[in-house]
Amino acid sequence: MDIIGLTEEEKGKLAYFYRLVMSYSDFKHAHRCALYSLDQHEELDRNGGDDLILRALYCSMVVSYSRPFNSYGKSNIGEIPPLKNEMESLFTEQELKTHKYLRWCRNKYLAHSDAKEIALTSFVASDLPKKFVIPSKVDALAPFTREYTELVLGLLEKTYHWCVEERHRIEPEIVAWLPTEQWGT
Repeated sequence: MDIIGLTEEEKGKLAYFYRLVMSYSDFKHAHRCALYSLDQHEELDRNGGDDLILRALYCSMVVSYSRPFNSYGKSNIGEIPPLKNEMESLFTEQELKTHKYLRWCRNKYLAHSDAKEIALTSFVASDLPKKFVIPSKVDALAPFTREYTELVLGLLEKTYHWCVEERHRIEPEIVAWLPTEQWGT
């Protein structure tokens, strides 16, 4: 794509459009993970067993949700900055707290093992016949409860709908800057 001749403002709008397209995929994936997590909570309640699927869905959901706010990257039009606070005015107070907590979980538990937040401590068990060292820490992959996942699901529905609406809002402005190609023939 040839962006020569575009003003800096136009390049910024085009980069924002690219970010919205990428963010939609991330928000939709996180939304699907939340929906599937709710089904898995029910399955675990009915049949017991291992919560590995819930842990994997939790991790994938949080990382996917956070990606649009953390990722920079280069594309064929240049740097694509992350979302900032464009949608925060749409959030209720509880949704804003949830939004911040999801990003915190990504940064402290999932994408990085933050030693302070995981609170790793070790001790020697005094009530066992041998001196066993017991490591103790926060379970960084412990999935959300069903109730919290439902709260996250509501936030995810709002974010991915916002993303579509925002894309459609700016698309008429950027359509002239995109190449024209035949598709589907």
